[in-house]
Amino acid sequence: PYYYYFLPRADLQAATPYGVPIFLALGLLVLYPTTIFFSEIRLASKSVWTTFLLHQVVNAVSMPFMLNAFITSKNWGSLILSPTNDSILMSLLMGAVGYWMYQNRRKKAAQ
Repeated sequence: PYYYYFLPRADLQAATPYGVPIFLALGLLVLYPTTIFFSEIRLASKSVWTTFLLHQVVNAVSMPFMLNAFITSKNWGSLILSPTNDSILMSLLMGAVGYWMYQNRRKKAAQ
């Protein structure tokens, strides 16, 4: 929703090959695995600021590359593999790390 309301439509359309509605729908789908990761980071650090700063670093590193056309996504391959956190691979990687952190936290709590 942030991208939809605050970025110019031309910039948003230039950053995705599959259209704005599909981009937003996929953004909501990849949100769930990344939520696991960010939630576990928040619980491990006992501070919301760690999660806030990590999220800002991810956006600060990836979005300028996309908006300034250093990274272009002219095909559907960017949906799977992209350095931004809206790609399926990055989302699954963050979800896997978050799930691993969750399992470790549960083991420590059980002991």
